[in-house]
Amino acid sequence: MKVNIISQFPKSYYGIKNVKTQKGAEKSALIGGDTVSFSGGVYLSENSFVKSIKDFVTNRRTKKLQDIGIKDVYAERLAKLPHRQYKNATDLYNLGVYEECIEEAAVLDKKCLERIPELLSHNIRDESLSVIANLDDSKYLRMLDLCDKGIDSEILKLFAVLNDKQLTNALNEIKNGKYPIDAAYMSKLSDDEKKEAENLVTGGIKTEDAANIVSLDVKTRQRCYDLMKKSIPAEESYYIAKLQDKKYKRVDELIKLDVGDINIASFALLSDDDYQLALDLFKQGVMSFYVPEIAEIEGGTTSNCEYEEYREKGYGRSCAYAMSLLSSNELDFLCEMIDKFPHLKKILRDEYDINIVTKQDTQEREIIFTKEIRNENGTVITLFQTYDENGTITKSRREEYFNHSTSSKSAGNSNVYRINYDKYGDIDEMTEFVSEPKNGETTGVIVSKASKILPGVFITKEYTPIDYSYIQKAKPKNKISSVRITSDGCVSYLDNYKQNGCKTNRFYREKKDKKGRIQYSYYSYSIKDENSMPKMKITRLYNKNPNGSVTNVINGVKYKLTFDDKNKKVIIFDGKNTKTLNFKNKLSYYSQNILWENLKQMQADSINSIYNNVEKWNYCKECDSTADGYTKILSSGSMASTYHELGHFEDYALNLVSSNDDFIEVYTREMKNFMQTMPFNEQSFVQYFSPRADLNGANGASEIVAETNLLLNTYGNPNKKLKTRTQFLVRYFPNTIAEAAKLMNKTSNKSILS
Repeated sequence: MKVNIISQFPKSYYGIKNVKTQKGAEKSALIGGDTVSFSGGVYLSENSFVKSIKDFVTNRRTKKLQDIGIKDVYAERLAKLPHRQYKNATDLYNLGVYEECIEEAAVLDKKCLERIPELLSHNIRDESLSVIANLDDSKYLRMLDLCDKGIDSEILKLFAVLNDKQLTNALNEIKNGKYPIDAAYMSKLSDDEKKEAENLVTGGIKTEDAANIVSLDVKTRQRCYDLMKKSIPAEESYYIAKLQDKKYKRVDELIKLDVGDINIASFALLSDDDYQLALDLFKQGVMSFYVPEIAEIEGGTTSNCEYEEYREKGYGRSCAYAMSLLSSNELDFLCEMIDKFPHLKKILRDEYDINIVTKQDTQEREIIFTKEIRNENGTVITLFQTYDENGTITKSRREEYFNHSTSSKSAGNSNVYRINYDKYGDIDEMTEFVSEPKNGETTGVIVSKASKILPGVFITKEYTPIDYSYIQKAKPKNKISSVRITSDGCVSYLDNYKQNGCKTNRFYREKKDKKGRIQYSYYSYSIKDENSMPKMKITRLYNKNPNGSVTNVINGVKYKLTFDDKNKKVIIFDGKNTKTLNFKNKLSYYSQNILWENLKQMQADSINSIYNNVEKWNYCKECDSTADGYTKILSSGSMASTYHELGHFEDYALNLVSSNDDFIEVYTREMKNFMQTMPFNEQSFVQYFSPRADLNGANGASEIVAETNLLLNTYGNPNKKLKTRTQFLVRYFPNTIAEAAKLMNKTSNKSILS
């Protein structure tokens, strides 16, 4: 599934905030001031009888949409559409259009709607659907052709807006090895702009942001660079730099106040009176992301009836605004909880944000209250409190933010964690102060530093408390993980963990050529119980021979892999049997050579699994990787994302390992322990694999099975944004990984050809 760094942050964290201008009418304000209007009825000028009839119809429609499986947030919006569009919406859902795309598709004209079944047959069912359906005939047919030739449907919307010359340039870029999404953005640039953008990308900026920045005029572009030097991320810098001169003069003050990078533009865009009011609200502790909207409401620029109603009841500004954004079902649940448990009402009178989540495994609901406290020295302390349906506090954590670092502590765990971030927001160093639970005495310090040699892993050492006072000179008590380069140019990685009654040992050794292609690798991964009895053991050797063939040994079984570059065939020989796999029609048209080179670096069992489980393999950026078990389409970029997505196919082929009772029992136990004892900094690293993964449209159990397939093939994911999650899974979920490996038959010492 798609990878997003995914979390339990309040809805304000996701970059989109709903603003109610009048009761029943909503708009979605995106960063930078752009707005997308949602359909909604404003009935204030109508008599109460007409309004009651419309409310009755809307509520009945909402219930019907919920009954057929549409989530509350979408059901409530679709129910407000005019009759014809509402009917279109139900038809589109029955056809299989994704919920989040239905509203936009429902307003298309008849000709465009008639194209929907054809688009779905080409597996175009996401946000590209409406864009492509609305194209003229010639471009519409060309987009279908591109989809059939391997351009991922989610990226097609970028190609749909290109002119003929830009489209030709983009396709040439893809043939030369560019990711399709990067090619789409780069195709709009001149040669000089492209060169400047590529320099930015080399420095760690996303291609989309780099292309947007170099397209700006000279003055605005220089503003962007100045902002990035102040550690403002490129995406936010782009929007902030476009502010008018008068508004831009506010930026330095807002940076100094530390209102948050993502909030600077929305603060700066306020009118003079609202801006001063916003600064006062911010200093009073109102949630930073809500401040601009609340300032406009209290300043009289906009209105929000619900907010004003909750303020009259004595609720804090942050709580009142958060409540005005809840769906009717969420609000009913909150009100029910307040009635049952009066102590929750005290929280509502303070400046807490409110987020209601549903556990994926039990469907139980929880309320997460979040509050910001700002100290004079610039430190921001964030308090989190989570209550279950019984009104019992299930989690409490405290995080301190200062100078690109955090410090956090969870209730029930005496350890304190500190994390330092680099200028790109990636983790540079993690420090855990280990304490004795009863008296809080510090017994050890574990320091993990990001490896500069091997992206994606950390060098971890354990120190005694006295050693930590001079950590730069101290000798570690224990080396938990290490990375080094040997004299022959091989990179090796070793880690040893003791956690959850298991002893985990991993060793990886790899050598690449100048083009980054693997020439040799050896991997050993074992998990033993506390009595040193084996629970799982896997060994892998890959060695490229001078003639281009590969010697591959998996769990003691030796394979010879021979590659026919011209016909895109792989011949696997295990000493007795031979199998020829023809990938010619499985590799996407535009990226065939790139995917073929990736395939040649993979091992026999994975190559065989792709052949058996995948009908079409598309090339895309790692964060856009997907596995569709229905259409058997794999979209991936790096080998790491391919291994992960392949895990989804194998999970599906084995009748869902992720639903196996034994697996679920182990997974639930280790996940519960992790989420209860670890602070939020660490929890967020495995959010994508947790029961709350559905916040990102994912299934936590399924994702951990898919990631296990990655871990059983290589040391981890080298992507900077995902570099910690594999190590956290290895360290804190050994029993889960061992159970998944057993059910997926990954420890077998039988030939895949037998």
